[in-house]
Amino acid sequence: VNSQRTALTIHQKSRFGIGDVYFLAVSMGKCEVVVDQVKRLSNQGVHLESGRKLEVQAILKVFGFTGDWEVDRLMKVKSMTGLWADTDNRRYIASEFPGVFANNFASTSLSPAAIAWVESAAHVISFPKDWNRVLDSQMMPVNKPDPDIDRPGYVLEARAGMTVAFLLGAIVPRLGESGLKQAAMKKQKQLECHPLERFIEECAS
Repeated sequence: VNSQRTALTIHQKSRFGIGDVYFLAVSMGKCEVVVDQVKRLSNQGVHLESGRKLEVQAILKVFGFTGDWEVDRLMKVKSMTGLWADTDNRRYIASEFPGVFANNFASTSLSPAAIAWVESAAHVISFPKDWNRVLDSQMMPVNKPDPDIDRPGYVLEARAGMTVAFLLGAIVPRLGESGLKQAAMKKQKQLECHPLERFIEECAS
């Protein structure tokens, strides 16, 4: 937190869901943690092995995040330069980064990042000279497999992932322009899903 308390940077190893908002929601009775096995589903209901029935409107199946060494094996990864295996602009591997390193949350959705990943992968294949500019800069983070912590090479820390995004936008003008459009889109979508007035009302209640 800066001295004026107007800016905050979050750097944590866990992904969102497990953070201050999660603990606050539990404390306020807005969130309940249920540990059980699902027996069957019905219309707007989840029936548990314990006999309890949960009333639900949506179900999210979350697998967690543990890197799969098969990805490294399939793509023959010795090291990653940004999101590319062994500086090969044809071998692009994108996945969510474990942890959080950010200070400006315009959106909590994966889709804007997914758009950027697809555009970046397609661009450096179509315009290899731009890829050479990226390599010539020698600024792109390099990540290697680390068996000691069971982390494949394609899994980047959140800070390294953010660095990749910033560098691509700075080195490749086309990707930088696209990033500017995504910022506006993220703001629009976030406000559509979570209108400011409703957010304030919920906080006040």
